[in-house]
Amino acid sequence: MISIITVTLNSESSLLRTFESLKSQDIEFEYIVVDGASSDGTVEIIKSSEIVSDWISERDSGIYNAMNKGISRASGELIGIINSDDQYLKGTLRSVKELYLKSDGRSVIYGDMQVCYGGDQAVSEGDLTLESIRTGTYKITHPTMFVPKVLYDEYGGFDEMFRIAADRELVLRLSSLGVRFLKIEQPLAKFFLGGASSQKSLAFSWEQGRDEFTIARRHYSLLASLRISMSMFLRLCRNAAVSHFLSDHQFMQAKLNRLKD
Repeated sequence: MISIITVTLNSESSLLRTFESLKSQDIEFEYIVVDGASSDGTVEIIKSSEIVSDWISERDSGIYNAMNKGISRASGELIGIINSDDQYLKGTLRSVKELYLKSDGRSVIYGDMQVCYGGDQAVSEGDLTLESIRTGTYKITHPTMFVPKVLYDEYGGFDEMFRIAADRELVLRLSSLGVRFLKIEQPLAKFFLGGASSQKSLAFSWEQGRDEFTIARRHYSLLASLRISMSMFLRLCRNAAVSHFLSDHQFMQAKLNRLKD
């Protein structure tokens, strides 16, 4: 069985579209929702949904703490995490299951994702090949990642010391332990611009750049770690600077257009 986890916090305006995308899947799955004590109508939506197998609503210390709670409650052999404002594409879970059954049962499965803003979209290509990880140019499409539960049990979940980039630390940790990453060459999920990862402040840039260096230093040389983290920091600073001259709409549209180039 596949277990799906969604982390929510005041998500009443977007959660139903995530639920609808799960309803469209044509295989059975376990669905766990971890709510961070929402103050809007999120909990009522969760309670009224027939596809939710298990849920909790309580305060957490951050998004990765909430994800780890969901992982600890999951009973499926394979675990996927979809954000409360994102969607799986039709047939995603069947495609993932078919590849998993052909695999060694200890490989992470992932794919590409559609990045959406307004009525426009572009494809973000995931890249977790050995070469991209070796060079630090890997690209995570987190809503498309499915991790065998045995890997979480043996090697741990998300490192909660990283508030923003714990998914990057997990990928590097698993790779260093010999875990393979198998790609389905098609989009598996829709990601909607505007969430936490789209923040534009210099403080956000500094925090993510600092975390990136700490994570990289665990797996790369000092020079490589500086190169990798500085590249990300400069890119985030550029976004923060450009955002001062553009409206939010223009900024998001520009991010989408860069994916198309």
